[in-house]
Amino acid sequence: AHCVNLTTIHLPENMERIGRGAFEWCENLERLDGLNYLYEAGPYAFSMCYQLKEAEFAASLSHLADGLFRNCESLTSITLSSQVLNDDDSYGMSPFDGDYHLEEVNILQDVIPEYGAVPAGLFRGCTGLRFFEIPSFVRKIRNNAFEDTGLQSIVIPDSVEEIEEYAFKNCRDLVNVTLSKNLKTLPSGLFSGCTSLEEIELPASLSGNEADGSPYEGPFSYCSSLKTVTFAEGFKVIPGKLFKDCTGLRQIHIPESVTHIGENTFENTQLTDVWMTCFLEKVGDYAFDLSETAVHGL
Repeated sequence: AHCVNLTTIHLPENMERIGRGAFEWCENLERLDGLNYLYEAGPYAFSMCYQLKEAEFAASLSHLADGLFRNCESLTSITLSSQVLNDDDSYGMSPFDGDYHLEEVNILQDVIPEYGAVPAGLFRGCTGLRFFEIPSFVRKIRNNAFEDTGLQSIVIPDSVEEIEEYAFKNCRDLVNVTLSKNLKTLPSGLFSGCTSLEEIELPASLSGNEADGSPYEGPFSYCSSLKTVTFAEGFKVIPGKLFKDCTGLRQIHIPESVTHIGENTFENTQLTDVWMTCFLEKVGDYAFDLSETAVHGL
């Protein structure tokens, strides 16, 4: 640590572990060789290495420590083992905290985890990250995984069956989203504050939201540009509070396949017109504010 004149590190093949803060504040470190043999790197091991531009880990490293590359301001590219996408890890501080220029994250298809997941908080605050390809082995996206990133588009593959709250919160540049066709719920605040999101297609698999009684912020809350919502063929149930606080929504067309609309579905929207060609079996309490909304086609 604090070796300000160190520019290159060549780790030997027999080095398997690096301790906490080992190379922290090596401000002029530009190159790391030998990372393919590491099994463990402690928290903040490469923190404050301002000149480090890229790093590549192989299958040996299955866990990224908190703050591992914190404030590596020049880091633009990193290659990681598929093992880091697992359901066991959760980050209070992202390994890439303060890495505002990290643009490229490559995931090797090496050792596929038994239950693939994007860990909680993994990329939180990576405002330079414009695109990330979620591998097809991932089944869950944990809470706050991509919060405050610079994502412009995201495809959530059909392998994903669960997403936790606030996973894409405040992704203000996010324009295009493709949702998995196997999602049962959209959690609280999923795309909260995604002010550039203009349209979304909802899969027919959706059937509800989080458990009754739990705090629930609409998944599209404060998406001030969201004006177009498309329901996939066969969509039956519009979950309660689905569009709660979706302040950009003015009009919506509800298809004939829909039979149920949940409670407070359009709470605190700017909805003025609703077109329906369906026969509803149940409409939840306060689904529409009829004093402000015109309902057509009943």
